[in-house]
Amino acid sequence: ADIVSHGRALKSDIDVSLRCDATWVAGYLGISDIHLKDKLRISREDALERAVETVEYAKSHGLKIRFTVEDGSRADPKFLIKVCKAIEEAGVDRISLPDTVGILRPVGMHNFVKMVRNEVDTPLDAHVHNDIGFALANAFAACDAGVDQIHTTIDGIGERTGIPALGEVAVALTYL
Repeated sequence: ADIVSHGRALKSDIDVSLRCDATWVAGYLGISDIHLKDKLRISREDALERAVETVEYAKSHGLKIRFTVEDGSRADPKFLIKVCKAIEEAGVDRISLPDTVGILRPVGMHNFVKMVRNEVDTPLDAHVHNDIGFALANAFAACDAGVDQIHTTIDGIGERTGIPALGEVAVALTYL
């Protein structure tokens, strides 16, 4: 089994992953204007630089990296694509597309993923929340739009309202 560590898009968090003998690091950085302004207090340019530096730093230390463009569903689409292309060029192994606050309906999730899929070749995954009851539907909409991995959890337990339950996903995959 691979050890996967999860941390912020900071060199110091990558260093912790290295001390844990991780094979993969799952880095994340909020890229919506609300996250940049109110949570991180950095500019778009700073965020882009941090994202690329994180990917390059992880790769230079032999790690595989999945990069989550946190709050990507509320980000400016042009900036989202700019970040995804930049981290792809930096060598990211996977890009995670989250509906961080669980606001998308299935058609919105499909469009969100398809927009990114049309611009990058990097493998994609989806991380969706159940705030308004659409987590399972959004996970499959993301699959239809081009992700090859969806995040699940046992019984749907997780932060806030949870993410898709592994059992429901397995049953749906079996009968679709």
